[in-house]
Amino acid sequence: MKKRVIAFILALALIMGTVFSFNRGDVQAAGSMELKVNYTTNTITAYMNGSPVRVMLCCTGRATPRSGSYHLQGKSRWRQLFGGVCGQYASVITGNILFHSVPYTRFGDPSSLEYWEYDKMGTACSAGCVRLRVMDAKWIYENCPSGSTIVTFYSSNDPGPLGKPKANKISGASSALRGWDPTDPAPENPWNNLDSSYFGVAFNQEYYYKYNDLKAYGNIASVLRAHWMTEGMQAGLKSSPDFDVKLYKKNYPDLQKAFGDSYSLYVQHYNRYGAKEGRIAYTDLNRLLKVYSNDYYMTQYSDLKRAFGSDQNKYIKHFLEYGVKEGRKASYTFDVNAYKANNGDLRNVYGTNNWGYVDHYIDCGINENRVAAVTYSDASLIFDADFYASHNGDLKSKLGTDYNKLLNHYMNYGIKEGRVGSATFDVNAYKANYADLRKTYGSNNQAIVEHYLKYGAKEGRNAGIKNSEVKYIFNAPYYARHNPDLKKKFGENKAKLLEHYLKYGIKEGRRASGKFDINAYKKYNPDLKKKFKNDNYAYVRHYLQYGRKEGRRCTP
Repeated sequence: MKKRVIAFILALALIMGTVFSFNRGDVQAAGSMELKVNYTTNTITAYMNGSPVRVMLCCTGRATPRSGSYHLQGKSRWRQLFGGVCGQYASVITGNILFHSVPYTRFGDPSSLEYWEYDKMGTACSAGCVRLRVMDAKWIYENCPSGSTIVTFYSSNDPGPLGKPKANKISGASSALRGWDPTDPAPENPWNNLDSSYFGVAFNQEYYYKYNDLKAYGNIASVLRAHWMTEGMQAGLKSSPDFDVKLYKKNYPDLQKAFGDSYSLYVQHYNRYGAKEGRIAYTDLNRLLKVYSNDYYMTQYSDLKRAFGSDQNKYIKHFLEYGVKEGRKASYTFDVNAYKANNGDLRNVYGTNNWGYVDHYIDCGINENRVAAVTYSDASLIFDADFYASHNGDLKSKLGTDYNKLLNHYMNYGIKEGRVGSATFDVNAYKANYADLRKTYGSNNQAIVEHYLKYGAKEGRNAGIKNSEVKYIFNAPYYARHNPDLKKKFGENKAKLLEHYLKYGIKEGRRASGKFDINAYKKYNPDLKKKFKNDNYAYVRHYLQYGRKEGRRCTP
């Protein structure tokens, strides 16, 4: 009999030691604690010395007290509950009413969570106990001492000064994950050891938390990672400064074909391959490429080349973060400063906001045929709409005489195709005339045109006709001598006289050489007159390309 009594006393002592043992932690030392349970909003707000310090999502139930205050009475690391289930971090409120985790099916096994019950967090679904996520049940277990902690129950539609947290649903996660509470800090918790292919460079916790305004979930690693896995990924939330799964999908048709609408596959691809391949996942490529060219931006700015070398992503990020604001030109076909200069109506709207001009061009300007590649004043140095239309019959029938349409065609396509923009500017002639340009720019016609606009025109370089052909149709002293009005204006300045001849003299039928008279060429070659009619430039080009070699008569 004595042995049985002693054994009972020892067992009771062991149980009592388990029930009442807890880690008081730092909070207890700071002062008195009160837990206010709002059973209407299913939230608990913890107060330290009257000030709110923590809010917790919970689940109350039919038997949960509707009023009154109680003192915590004891704690258990694991505790058997009604219905054949058990819970972690149990703290006794009164009688059989406890704070504890969401139920588990196996005692002591944190991988046996009733995940369908976890999905109900924040609702009234318990028998009467107050269920919490593990991180919150553990916090109460460790920081709210029995005996001195007051628990108060009340009802209000206002969750309290710290609001109502949110909890992500986990029933859609894999079986290996959903058996665990995502907030359980246990080292073996698979939520804490997720496959890096779902995170890696595609996920930045701090960014994900702030950008998507997830304050209600708390900036808690396990919670945010679980949110990303169960909700954020498939919802297409942006997860890092460098990765937006929706944009990654939109930017690459090859991935769309392979992955369809499964965002998780795009995430894994980017982490495993895309980032290394330099694929862009942080901006809309379709929009970007309307105003940006890597080949252009990487070669135009020595300061960027020194800083970024050959890292294309760094150049793109610089353009998006700084280049637009600084007014840096990023392609041959778009210059924000030109767009601003050409469109006074936009200046009234956007002022100095360069991004306003960029967005307008992409969203509206392109369709409205607004000119963005060059200012109108610079365009006059290389382009004449009437000339371009009359010497490109395929365009005249399509674009008519609309100045902007014709200029945009020339800047976007004609230059690359080697089309002649005006009587005084022929990119092929300019290229042929200057070996330094051929050495520097090769066959890049757009770069050669840009050189002319920046330097060549000011330097008086000849871009209207090949230097090797000038002698066949033009002689400066002759032109000046036979045109007193020009001699009076230009003297014997060969560059000015040649410019006048190409721009006006040919059209006016003026003779500029003893070796060539355009009017005689027209008179003595009737087969050409039927073809060229009154297009004097066509006669000159024909003579230089064919007539001279054919020995056609070109003088009276």
